[in-house]
Amino acid sequence: MRLTVLGSGGWIPTSSRQTSCYLITTGTEALVLDAGTGLGTLHINPALLDGIDTVTVVLSHFHLDHVTGLGFVSARSLGDRELTIAGPGELSYGRPTRSIVEDQLLASPFQTTSPVSPARWAELSWDTLSFAGHEIETWEQTRHTLPSAGFRVGDRLVYCTDTEFDPQTIRHAAGVTTLLHEAWEPVAAERGHTSGDEAGVVAVEAGVSRLLLTHNHPLPGMPERTAAAARARFPAAVSATDGAVLEL
Repeated sequence: MRLTVLGSGGWIPTSSRQTSCYLITTGTEALVLDAGTGLGTLHINPALLDGIDTVTVVLSHFHLDHVTGLGFVSARSLGDRELTIAGPGELSYGRPTRSIVEDQLLASPFQTTSPVSPARWAELSWDTLSFAGHEIETWEQTRHTLPSAGFRVGDRLVYCTDTEFDPQTIRHAAGVTTLLHEAWEPVAAERGHTSGDEAGVVAVEAGVSRLLLTHNHPLPGMPERTAAAARARFPAAVSATDGAVLEL
């Protein structure tokens, strides 16, 4: 199972980081975590999906830095591959994910037509999703400014972004190999987000092997300071960087 970082930043893209998007591949399957501006990388470099037949995109929530890349989906990037898009529309907002995306985000006059209209749609925690033989575990995170979802793929990966420090994350991430967790500022992160120090605490308490920090702050030097705060708690913490490839 291979993880390629397509977008490791939060809020706004910078010259070195696109916003939240992670590609995980194994065999003929691809799993995409969030669809920020980093999703455009699949159009620029469609070879990233060579050998892939099915693509599942899971959205943690609907803030623009996590969904705007859906507007970049193209025949060049996806070809004839089977596409599934899953989100927490019903779980958190009582409204289908497809309606939120296609009737608002990708509707006229913002887009001429929806580029994802052929997709199969699914609701997180309602529909069963699997990847590489693992059911994707989903839970609602209520400590962001608007609810978000966390994900676990077997014992390989847990993804938690856009949430304040939450003890339930420790339970969901227990024993996982890689914890991909947001860290917005070194300490005392603003409302709705986690600090590097707090992400380090989650990693220690959950007994993970590796902490990869995501949703990095766009200000110069902030990701490095935040990672240093996380390493003070958990020495194996590093900031995700666009283009990095990791084996899970």
